[in-house]
Amino acid sequence: MVYIKNWILIFCLCFFYEKAKAFWNPMIAHAGFLGQFNAGGIFHFDDNHSVELNMGSYEMDRRNFIQINFGYAYSPWLLKINKFAIEPFRFGPYALYALDNNNYFLQVPDRYVARNYYKQNGLHLALHFGAAVKYKENLRFILFTMILDDALVIMYNNPGERIDQTFISTGIILEWML
Repeated sequence: MVYIKNWILIFCLCFFYEKAKAFWNPMIAHAGFLGQFNAGGIFHFDDNHSVELNMGSYEMDRRNFIQINFGYAYSPWLLKINKFAIEPFRFGPYALYALDNNNYFLQVPDRYVARNYYKQNGLHLALHFGAAVKYKENLRFILFTMILDDALVIMYNNPGERIDQTFISTGIILEWML
């Protein structure tokens, strides 16, 4: 529980600090591996590079778990058409850290086929890719797909299963451009 309080404090200091607030755009999302619902901020270095920091809530066995998500996105192309700016492809690494390290990501629920279904640790790495559409100058939609680091472990431990339902997650992010 002490770790949860420390991480929430660090998150709030990074995101809500008065001088940093001008640089971070608020965002909300509905996404699989990032948490069913999450909120945080996105910082843009320029049109091609951005970082995301958010907290997500994930439900497992009727309990809610909190996680911190941090990611980097690179977008090589930006197409401007009237009131729209389109990033047809964006990708980058992601880190997901469970604040409840006794259960979330650590305890394999009974519904999985094997005890070694995935690596049991509080930190997971991922690769995300997708596209973004910015409308006017203040609203941006990001559609993405994420692949967890467990992909190879799950494929090895569970041969013959449908991998598209196992370690691939999709989501949508709504960002307000300040």
